[in-house]
Formats: sequence, structure tokens, C-alpha cells
Amino acid sequence: MLNRPQGEQESAIAKILSAYAHAIDDGDVDAVLACMSDDAVIEYEGGKHRLSGPSEIREFLRRALIGSSTHLVSNILVEWGEDDANVRASAIVCVTRLAGSVQVRGVVYRARVIPSGDAWLIASLAHKSTWQFSAPADP
Repeated sequence: MLNRPQGEQESAIAKILSAYAHAIDDGDVDAVLACMSDDAVIEYEGGKHRLSGPSEIREFLRRALIGSSTHLVSNILVEWGEDDANVRASAIVCVTRLAGSVQVRGVVYRARVIPSGDAWLIASLAHKSTWQFSAPADP
């Protein structure tokens, strides 16, 4: 993967971030794990929840993925390493986990991605909400 043009690599990195977001929105834990390396580490809520490896990630997500969500990922910046890349992305996240309300959050993702065949995998991901508000949900 590293011998491909930089634009193709950046597109592949954006694709794995989008696949992760769609998997979260679909509540598909297996699809989330397919985006991750075998030794992936995820931190949610500014490090409040730190999960290492597929077992911890699976158990946490089984409990956390209730209700509906939409993750809109954008502003993807890539800094290249020798055999990996560091990524910063922004997201607007809408979540309906509480009856009668929608939470809307601004989220910053910081990730380290590694090449795997013709794709990239997430080796680490830090999720930090930077702002949020709640609004009533329409019935």
C-alpha cells in the first residue's frame, strides 16, 4: 500500500474512517473490529474508556451501541510516518440513546493507521467530544 500514490493512500485512509463510522451507526461490532488491527487501542470520551484488543472493544461496544446514531466524518488530515500515518478528523455525531432527545456532538478523532495489504487498518483511535447539545426528538 505504501508504494501507491499519496492521493490513493489518503482516499483509502478516509475509507477506513468512513467504514468505522458506518459500522458504529449500524451497530455492527464485527464490522467495527474489521476496521481495526488485532492489537488496536481505542479511547472514548477523552480517555475515560480505554479499550485494548478485540475482546475489550467488542464487550464495550455491545453495551454502548444502543439507540441510533449518525457520524459525519470530515476534515481528514494525514501526517505520514515511515510505515504508518497519524490522522486527525472531525465529526458531527447525532445520537438518540435517550428516549425523547437527540444529542449532537462535535468530535475530534485522532488515529494511527497502518497498512494491511491493499487497505489501511486503525491501530489506535482517540475519540474526544469538544462540544454538545441536546434537542427534543420528533416522535
